[in-house]
Amino acid sequence: MLLGETPFERSTVNYQARETARNHRLKAGRNDRKAAGADLICECGDLRCNATIKLTAIELSDRRDRPTRYWVKPGHVSITIDRIIEENERYAIVEGDGRAVLAVASER
Repeated sequence: MLLGETPFERSTVNYQARETARNHRLKAGRNDRKAAGADLICECGDLRCNATIKLTAIELSDRRDRPTRYWVKPGHVSITIDRIIEENERYAIVEGDGRAVLAVASER
């Protein structure tokens, strides 16, 4: 539970948003341990997805500077939960539901 959050407020962060945020973070954590130049796995909310994304050194640096954003393959965006920040033919950068991301971060 977030500081000052009531049980009712906690229940308003829907289960799907929370699970998607948890899956984004899990996959991003695996990518954070990869060396520069390595292919990243798609950080979409589907744990079965093993698609890869090739980033340039600049893109990789930008990715690591923004831990609340996730890099996914085009077509792997959870439209009801994720907000698209940028999209091109190789990847989309998404930001998840803010309350769900905070809720997952507070679980640690």
